[in-house]
Amino acid sequence: MASQESAQYSSQYSSQSSYLFSQRTVLLPDNDVLSQSQQLPNERPIIGHLLGMKDKKRFGVDIYADSPLIFGRHKSCDVVVKSEFISNNHCRIYTHQVDFGSVEDILVFCEDTSLNGTWWNGRIIGKGNSVVLCHGDRLRVSKGMDLTYQQIAKSKEIQDPEDYRVVEMEYQITSKRLGAGAFAEVRMALCKRTREQLAVKIMDKNRLHMSQMNGTDFAREVEILKKVNHPNIVRVHDVIETERYIYIFLQMVTGGDLFDYVKSCGKIPEEEAKYLFFQVLQAIEYLHDHDISHRDTA
Repeated sequence: MASQESAQYSSQYSSQSSYLFSQRTVLLPDNDVLSQSQQLPNERPIIGHLLGMKDKKRFGVDIYADSPLIFGRHKSCDVVVKSEFISNNHCRIYTHQVDFGSVEDILVFCEDTSLNGTWWNGRIIGKGNSVVLCHGDRLRVSKGMDLTYQQIAKSKEIQDPEDYRVVEMEYQITSKRLGAGAFAEVRMALCKRTREQLAVKIMDKNRLHMSQMNGTDFAREVEILKKVNHPNIVRVHDVIETERYIYIFLQMVTGGDLFDYVKSCGKIPEEEAKYLFFQVLQAIEYLHDHDISHRDTA
């Protein structure tokens, strides 16, 4: 549900939306507060808006698919903010298309690129870290500048698993879908204690039993994953098994997968490819040092 502030902005802007969002940034009303350095073609779909206040002045910023948006003090930024509390390159808003292909399934991220800090729902993101933005999320870019994310296309309604109530004491599982497979889907989740974003893999045990993987093999794999700790291996935070489902709570990885990266680049330079392959080998070496064989590195 959108926050009260987001709903207030939406109602105030709705009568003039063709003006407000005709450019990526619209200034209300003082051009000394923000300036916009980039114009974008109209054919790119708008995924959402950042609606905000700066020194009691309202403004709106459009978020386009496949077009990063950089906030900062430097004149090269997409949105230039003249404030002593903001870094030259403060934070980056970017999108990632998941496998399903519709606008509703484009994820919007905020990456903190500043030592001064970018805050998400009252919690600092931390330089180099990213979070997935959901409708109604609040960002604080600098002192006196608060933003609310408003998503245009609503996420598709996904029916909660029948025994979801078993896990909701510790985790909030959102409708933000990150992936899907033959017998599992991946959604975004929040740890209620730490407010950390996680990915949760929800596996249907009925479908799992019909696959080639038996329960013993799967349980062994989960136990192995819970024990490994390496920067190039996704961490398993928790596993909860109910009568019908298995919930695997994983580290949220916000950079996308390697296959999508290769597709977007077309061709990776040799030096970069060597470095990527080196990281894969580091992970495999770690597993071998702990008497673990991956058996599926293709």
